[in-house]
Amino acid sequence: MTDATVVINGPLLRTSHDTVVAFLRQGGRAIRRVRVRLSDPSGVAVEERIWFKDSTDAAGLAEEVADHIARGASGRSDLEATITVSDEG
Repeated sequence: MTDATVVINGPLLRTSHDTVVAFLRQGGRAIRRVRVRLSDPSGVAVEERIWFKDSTDAAGLAEEVADHIARGASGRSDLEATITVSDEG
């Protein structure tokens, strides 16, 4: 299993769309699973969501993940998002 992770902090979450899209589209590899964990400043998970996708085109998935993060960060500038992508389920 190959995983890649990116962390986006605080106020950047609401404007992280381009970062999320670039991260998910990097390398042109197949994406099987994306896990997003929104955490408070103490590291406690506020929300976690997993997408399963069997596709080499990450554009639609990236849009959905970026929108989910923006909605989750709405009104909360103290959250952190950890995005983990795997090429295996």
